[in-house]
Amino acid sequence: MPNIAMPENEKSYSTETISAIPPISANQLLGTTLEEKRGRPHLSDFSIGNAPIHFYSIYHSDTQVTEFFGILNKGLSPKEFGQLLSAIAPFGDTDEAYDAIKDWGRILNIKNQTLETQLLRKQHSKMGPFWGILMKQLDFLREHLMTKNLLNPSSQNEIVPLIHWQVDNSGKRSWLYDYLNTNTFSERIRDDFIRKSSADHILRFKNKDQGINPLVGIYTTAHFEPEISWKWPQHEGFHSTDDFDIPTQLMGMAQVAGQALRHGEELLRGNFIQAAENYIKQSSVNLI
Repeated sequence: MPNIAMPENEKSYSTETISAIPPISANQLLGTTLEEKRGRPHLSDFSIGNAPIHFYSIYHSDTQVTEFFGILNKGLSPKEFGQLLSAIAPFGDTDEAYDAIKDWGRILNIKNQTLETQLLRKQHSKMGPFWGILMKQLDFLREHLMTKNLLNPSSQNEIVPLIHWQVDNSGKRSWLYDYLNTNTFSERIRDDFIRKSSADHILRFKNKDQGINPLVGIYTTAHFEPEISWKWPQHEGFHSTDDFDIPTQLMGMAQVAGQALRHGEELLRGNFIQAAENYIKQSSVNLI
């Protein structure tokens, strides 16, 4: 993996310096047009490849880590969120987010102790360190998206994808799962994005920090990387050696929420992230 260094004009900046990059869409960044339909008729009206992405970077001189943020200047309605999951799922025969959220609800409801739910919960828990991340954020997404009619495309309840990752001084990339309220740096980025974006619906969020969501950013990256995500197996399992013998499971809309995290390192090595880093390095920056 190549060593990712900061541009010369940023190396002397302190850790309090944030670079804001001119917005660019995924289609412009990749020099191509995403095939967003994936041969699935129910995705015929789904399109996010032309939506501008606001990129930001911070170089932390104390740790020699560069932190990157990409915020899509488009809120995803419940219907569009379902379409996004369907677009990246190896098996996505529907775009109804309710189908995925229903399964998430069964996992998250600790009072639900049916054998089927125990198996489902145990299967997902085999994700290791990703389990806690997934459960924390799915709980918010479920609550946020269930407050409106999921089948109503005009719903104002939306989620903005946040693509958030870092690169250390050896070139190693890793995903970050923080909301934009964890420190003064991210809060400044959130406020700058809201000022510049057309996503005025963010101001209506009960919690505008969680409305800009890093988990959905990973799903969005998977969508921008069809050469990777379209090769994910249709069946992937979390085999158990104890009392529950769990077979591999079909990776549909509910399951791809975890599958994308398990394949997260592949996404970090993909064309989209590399193109984003190159664009950030080569662009004129505005300091905020």
